[in-house]
Amino acid sequence: MKRILFLTVAAVLLSPGPAWAALMVEEHKTDEKVTLDTATGNYWYYDLAYFANMTYDDQIDEIVDLGTYGNIAGGWHMASLSEIESLLVYSNPIPTSFASTYVIGNTVGYWGRFDHSGSDDTHALGAAWNDNGNYILGVVPYIYITDNDKRIDTGAWVVVNQGEVVPVPGTLILAATGMLSATLGLRRLRRKHQE
Repeated sequence: MKRILFLTVAAVLLSPGPAWAALMVEEHKTDEKVTLDTATGNYWYYDLAYFANMTYDDQIDEIVDLGTYGNIAGGWHMASLSEIESLLVYSNPIPTSFASTYVIGNTVGYWGRFDHSGSDDTHALGAAWNDNGNYILGVVPYIYITDNDKRIDTGAWVVVNQGEVVPVPGTLILAATGMLSATLGLRRLRRKHQE
């Protein structure tokens, strides 16, 4: 009976809980902010405006020069359509997870090229806008800007993939399993002592 109780408690405590995906702004190195997507392992360049007022080629050159920005191993690149679509699972990530590309009065914008080419030397825009208090990220591969355009309101979505994040067991689970182990260990010691 005790063994069944123990196994039941252990199964409940060790069963995987819900995985919570989040966008977390981190600063691994002073003045080098990145945004971690805990679901995909993607690190995003935080400041979209850094790449504003540049042609597509200028943006690519700047991205290549990032090297180990944010103390993260190289591999920074302009986001693909599938990478930027991975942000769509978040209901309102933009204002707290990325720096805007422009502010005009009460209007705050988040605009950037991503690596989805159209015809005639163009690339698509990913943009976020305010919809009744919620910023909605719109992946609009049918809206393109010419590669030679330099727009002060349009940066770039830049990402590096470090692999899928493996969730660490919660403190409560670790504490409970430690207490169970200690209890079982004490019982064994008592039995040995009584023998």
